[in-house]
Amino acid sequence: MQVDSWISQPIAFWSSLAYLVPIFLIKQKTELTRAWSICLIALTISSMFCHASFIKLSVAMDFASIGIIMGFFSIVHFTKGKNLYPALAILFLLQILVNFSLGKWPKIALSILIFLLAFYEMILTYGFSFLKSKNLLRSMLILSLSFLIFLLDDQRIFFCDHSGWFAGHTLWHLGTAASAYFYSKWRFMDDKSA
Repeated sequence: MQVDSWISQPIAFWSSLAYLVPIFLIKQKTELTRAWSICLIALTISSMFCHASFIKLSVAMDFASIGIIMGFFSIVHFTKGKNLYPALAILFLLQILVNFSLGKWPKIALSILIFLLAFYEMILTYGFSFLKSKNLLRSMLILSLSFLIFLLDDQRIFFCDHSGWFAGHTLWHLGTAASAYFYSKWRFMDDKSA
C-alpha cells in the first residue's frame, strides 16, 4: 500500500474498472438491466474509492456495493420490481452504516449471508432447475475461486504484493467481474423455461 500517494493500491484501483465490462456485454436493454448496470457502476466507483483512499467510509461503501450486487435479484424478487431504485438506495445506505461499524470478518460474514439470501431467491424463483445452467455454474465457480484468492491474499499467504502489477486482490476484481458477466448472462440472456 502506498500511503503517501494519491492512490493507495494502484493495481487494485485500476482493476476495479473490470466491473464495467459486463455492462457492455449485456445485449438486452431493459429497466432491470439498467438498474443492474447502475449497481455495477456503483461497485466500480466504490471499489476505486476504497483502493485509492482506504478510509473507513470507502471500505464500508465497497462492501455495501458488493452486497447490493449479490442481493440485487433478491431485492427485485421481494419488492416485485416496484420502487426498485428507492429500495436499492435505502439498502445501500443501510449497508454502508452497518459495514462502517463492523470489523472485517463480520463484513465478510454479512456478505456471505446476503449471498445465501440470493441463493434462496433463486430456489424460490426457479426451483432447483437453475443448477442446470452452465453460465450460472461458471459464475459460481469463478466467484468461489476468486473468494479463495481474496482470502489467501487477505491473510498474506499468496498473491499479496499490492505494490506490483500482480496481486490477489486484482485477481479478485477480475474474477468477480467475470462472475458478474456469467451471472448477468444467465439472468438476462439464458432461456430458463427448461
